[in-house]
Amino acid sequence: MAKKRKTQAAQPTNATRRQATAPATSGATESAVSSKSAGSMSDRRQDRARGRRASIEAQRRRKRIQRIALISGGVLVLAIAAFFFFRDSFEEPIEQITSGVATASDPGQFIPPQSANHVGQGTRVTNYRSNPPTSGDHYPSTARWGISDVPLQDEFMVHNLEHGGIIIQYDCPEGCPEVVQQLTEIVSPYPVKLILAPRENMDHMIAVTAWSRLLTLDEVNVEQIQAFIDAYIDRGPEKIQSETDALRAAGF
Repeated sequence: MAKKRKTQAAQPTNATRRQATAPATSGATESAVSSKSAGSMSDRRQDRARGRRASIEAQRRRKRIQRIALISGGVLVLAIAAFFFFRDSFEEPIEQITSGVATASDPGQFIPPQSANHVGQGTRVTNYRSNPPTSGDHYPSTARWGISDVPLQDEFMVHNLEHGGIIIQYDCPEGCPEVVQQLTEIVSPYPVKLILAPRENMDHMIAVTAWSRLLTLDEVNVEQIQAFIDAYIDRGPEKIQSETDALRAAGF
């Protein structure tokens, strides 16, 4: 009987089992919490790393966009500068007439064109083929368009002819106010491309010149002068667009 009681006493009760298993359950819970906390920290580190990478990539994109904008802006500025630089130096050759005989559509005498080199201002060109000249070497600058009361230097005016200008000159040693008035009325409406000036030592009273063309008159003939202007104005070998625009704006 004594042995039987000892055997029964040695068997664990339900309470004993719960106490025995309680620490194991608590340890498992703590381990799970610790594992979850470690996972959360790892996720946060990954999120921060992704955020840094995204920020770096955004900065790189902004820098690329800025570089592209700077390059595009530079190209645009260069293109605009090139446009304005070449616009005024664009040359449009005149269709030269090889016959020296004037016709209704090609008024004036044809004078074969000479070279059109620039010479230093102050240099005198002495080999012009006509008086007044219709082509040849000239100064880099032009004479002012419009009406002059004093003779102008050939080396300036030949450059005006190269631009497609028309020059009307008169030789009146004793004075000719009526002639000057009539010629002034022809020239005045034009904002550019025409010059009226006196000239000495001509063979005729009036000479009208364009590039490689010469019309001489001993009296004012408005129809002939106007026909000459209409035929050759703005048709020189060097076209200046700003002058063409001014001419068109005035209705010519």
